[in-house]
Amino acid sequence: MQRLVGFDGIRALACLMVIFHHLAQRMSPEYTPEWLSPIIKFLISGSVGVSVFFVLSGALLSYPFWKAFINKQPMPKVGVYFLRRFARIAPAFYISLTVSFILAFTVFNFELNSQLIIRYLTGLFFVNEFHPVTFFPTEINGPLWSIGFEVFSYVILFVVMLVLFRVLKSRKFTDALYYLVFIFFLTLLIHVIIYFYMPLSDKSVGWQYGLIGGARYWMPGYNVISLFSHFFFGIVGSALMVYLVHKKQKASKDFDIFIFINWLFYGMYVYSQNGWSFFEIPYHWPFFPILIAVTLVCLPFTTWVGKILDNRLFVFTAKISFGLYIWHFLVISLLQHYVFKEFNVFQTENLDVFAWAVVLTLVFSYIIASISYYLIESPIQKWSQKRI
Repeated sequence: MQRLVGFDGIRALACLMVIFHHLAQRMSPEYTPEWLSPIIKFLISGSVGVSVFFVLSGALLSYPFWKAFINKQPMPKVGVYFLRRFARIAPAFYISLTVSFILAFTVFNFELNSQLIIRYLTGLFFVNEFHPVTFFPTEINGPLWSIGFEVFSYVILFVVMLVLFRVLKSRKFTDALYYLVFIFFLTLLIHVIIYFYMPLSDKSVGWQYGLIGGARYWMPGYNVISLFSHFFFGIVGSALMVYLVHKKQKASKDFDIFIFINWLFYGMYVYSQNGWSFFEIPYHWPFFPILIAVTLVCLPFTTWVGKILDNRLFVFTAKISFGLYIWHFLVISLLQHYVFKEFNVFQTENLDVFAWAVVLTLVFSYIIASISYYLIESPIQKWSQKRI
């Protein structure tokens, strides 16, 4: 697949948004200086970086399928698709999950019981997303929850594209768009059924009851279909992008302006509505994923936005972004345990402590992620490509 201008920059931004979201949460609101308060509030909103990851993955993974569809070529092979996905995600994730699991009872004094083991095993098999008890597969590395959701979205994407290729023999793009409209409403219907007709117990709900209480608070709004609904907009965006490429669309400043206007309107929406979502689907759905999808469609045809996003720092950050995502929270947890005892959620009162903790988190996260990429992720990806 050819390199898509600006996509590395978007991936880097998504990763940094999530990291700074978790860091900003550590500052105590009472002791936050007035000048810093709006910055902290902005950074905390970076949780939507998870949505960016899902939309981006949907766009990138469906891109080869749409190219084959529009050019009337055979559908990409199932073995190639899943082997590449497993090689990209599983090895580094397994190491992070296992290290987090071991440190939970050896360093952080969590009891090694059947529940902790079951949560770890569901994480290994990417099925943690189906129950609030297993939602977070480890106690000390919360962000790993999303990996199971993403893997499940990989499966749904393949099924969606398989039906597309089997049913639409004519390969008409307009028919494909009708099919996507059907998938959109089907996805929304399934989510509504899950949300309203599969309620969870209201016992021990809330973050005061730990990660499992937090999972009960998030679910059933957070479910495999609601997260796929973010992934879905990436699939739609990829279809439109491939269509524009097929029609030999040239770069134009109009695309730069369109991206700028979209982000401006989204900023006004968040400021006025405080990030409300439809149908309790997280991350400002559908406004935010649509914004990201539109951005991705436009980026390859921009004259300057894509180039600015693909600066050297962002390109490198994008390269090691998976490692940054799966290790940064463990780094935060270890810093809190060994160095900055007050570096807990909304409890850091000293601004110097907060600043040092942020710097050290970034430094150690980049180091560990770089090691993960060059010693684990990249070699395994190269091996998988030779096996295909």
